[in-house]
Amino acid sequence: MPIVYLSFIGEHCDGCLTSIEHALYTLGVEQFNYDFTYAHAKIVFDRNLVELDQIMHTISKLGFEPNIVDLIEYDEDIINGE
Repeated sequence: MPIVYLSFIGEHCDGCLTSIEHALYTLGVEQFNYDFTYAHAKIVFDRNLVELDQIMHTISKLGFEPNIVDLIEYDEDIINGE
């Protein structure tokens, strides 16, 4: 599954993060973790359920500006040993 690391312009409190987290889980994101040290979120998603542009659009609709810090694409065949 791909992993995207995002920072958010406009996020300033735990409530903001909770709103983002809830919206992304509703969208179908597998995992959401926020790292306060680096001020970015780690989001794991299944491309069969949700696309990166949907994630970005959903965050934007909440009033935050998402910025990609890093994007890691995993080849699931390699991970599963196939």
